[in-house]
Amino acid sequence: MSEKETVLECRQLSSKKVFSNGDFETVIENNNIVIQQGDSLVLKKAVIDSVQTQNEEVIIQDDTLTTINFYRYFVNWKCKKKASNTSHSLYTLDRADLAPDNKMYFESRLTTNANPIPSIRLLDEIIFTKNPKLNAGKWGNCVISYEYQTTGGNTSVYTINIPQLDCNEIISYSVYPQIIFENNTLKLNTSVSYIQNNGLLNNIQTKDSEYTATKVFDLVPGTVSFTIPKGRYTCDEICQIVNSNVDKSANNLQDLAGSRYNDTPLLGTTGDFSSDNLKLLSTGNVDLVIEGDNPGVNVMTTLTTSGLPFQYTGSSDFSLAYDGNKFKIETMNSVYYTNKSASAGNRGLTGILYNLKGTDTGATATKNIINKSSGIVFSGLQPEEFWYDKLGFDGSICPPISTGTVKLNNVDVISHLFVNKLKDGIHITGSAPTLDASIIKSIQENSDSTAFTFNCVPKNDVNTDLEIQASGQIEIYANNTYNYSILKTYGGYMLLEIRLGLNQDYTGEQNHLKNVFGIITNYYRSNNYVVATSEDGCLYNHIGNAVQINSIRVRLLNPNTLQPVQGLDEDNSVFLSLIKNQLPKKLNQSKEDKK
Repeated sequence: MSEKETVLECRQLSSKKVFSNGDFETVIENNNIVIQQGDSLVLKKAVIDSVQTQNEEVIIQDDTLTTINFYRYFVNWKCKKKASNTSHSLYTLDRADLAPDNKMYFESRLTTNANPIPSIRLLDEIIFTKNPKLNAGKWGNCVISYEYQTTGGNTSVYTINIPQLDCNEIISYSVYPQIIFENNTLKLNTSVSYIQNNGLLNNIQTKDSEYTATKVFDLVPGTVSFTIPKGRYTCDEICQIVNSNVDKSANNLQDLAGSRYNDTPLLGTTGDFSSDNLKLLSTGNVDLVIEGDNPGVNVMTTLTTSGLPFQYTGSSDFSLAYDGNKFKIETMNSVYYTNKSASAGNRGLTGILYNLKGTDTGATATKNIINKSSGIVFSGLQPEEFWYDKLGFDGSICPPISTGTVKLNNVDVISHLFVNKLKDGIHITGSAPTLDASIIKSIQENSDSTAFTFNCVPKNDVNTDLEIQASGQIEIYANNTYNYSILKTYGGYMLLEIRLGLNQDYTGEQNHLKNVFGIITNYYRSNNYVVATSEDGCLYNHIGNAVQINSIRVRLLNPNTLQPVQGLDEDNSVFLSLIKNQLPKKLNQSKEDKK
């Protein structure tokens, strides 16, 4: 280093002002650094602590309140009375028909009033706008959620999955929820910092209108909330924390017709739905909800017949797991168990039912595959930074709902329904079949050409159920391979911004220099830092009066949003070189010049 060069060290660990990792301010002691006309300031080296992004570690920087919002359902594969050719003896279907319809029925609440229900609104549109400071790159690719109160008085969550959008082509993005809510109860659930970090303005616009109805069906929401303490965790430890707070199965509380269910908020029963205003809706089974009558959606009312066993709703188990590559939801359903006689030796095994009875008999029977008994569907996951950024899940895991019309006693009723059919591995989980074939295996092959053989199902036996054993799950995987990498999140580079806090110059004017000083490539090696040198920096030449530097603010920015990078650790350092102007020496004038 020459006598004309001064190296300024800015280190987060020794800074007294830390706004977040990668955003800190260093105070210059003694105020003896002066930048004058012709002086240059250049990046010498930047050492960025990206260790977190390469370890199988999840860092929770502050105690974090974590919430799972969900709806409970059960699969109607049973029936009220014993149908022909079936070995199942217990039935809990509460409809008038004898055979099951194999649909998912969700816990719902009917709000009814002789006059129009007061103070309800329809959420018509939500408008998201790009930060106008973004002139290039992408924005969006995030999940936003709203909390609201239903007509039945429950607090529910609506989740919006915003796709990745091009800054040069799209400046706003709208969704049209068409959900009904109590007036003055709609509020944003997502943090402002998360919104800004994904390139959105935080003043999101909502449009709603007055709504008139005397009857409204709402899906009954459930919720689980817990706090993840500040700290560093392995991926497996994060799974243990979540599972221990959600899958509470230590206590047995309630006796239901000889069985007990676990003490978990994820699980309920149809016995809870014996009152007039609690119903079960078969939403989630139609390909697309329409504005008018939705004939594919049925309403079920629970009978209170003495001795009638109830059906579980929701899930007896929940499991978040890490497979060494990605996070995944292993289980959010109660499995279907085989129900053959004890002498068969396989009663109560995890299985799959090929239910050929359907809602009819004979050749017109509806043939369905049952790979779960009941389960839950997410309506919201908070905070979004944890579930979608850190763990890497896709926003489609919370399917949208909207309003549609269903028939109740031949009367049209406005109902909240899932917009599309719910699918295993995307919205819900279920048992996966093994190599065990779904055929009747109890009949020997026959040499008679008129007899059916081992590997076929005869047409005259379509009412027979087929059960096979299952040993795996259809799981919901996160989008991204962990490690949580800012390389994947922000692209191939970060911006290094330097703000100099300057004292008044000699003319009495206030000065503030704000500039991007470096473009730092995100090149990672396991447990290493990201290092940038002067080749990655920009040169600043000072023009004007001399000023004193009293502080240096360092910020590492997401190039898409110009907001601080998320996910760094705390040992970040930036070194700047202040190079004094070296004026060339004047040459002695020659005699000829003096003339």
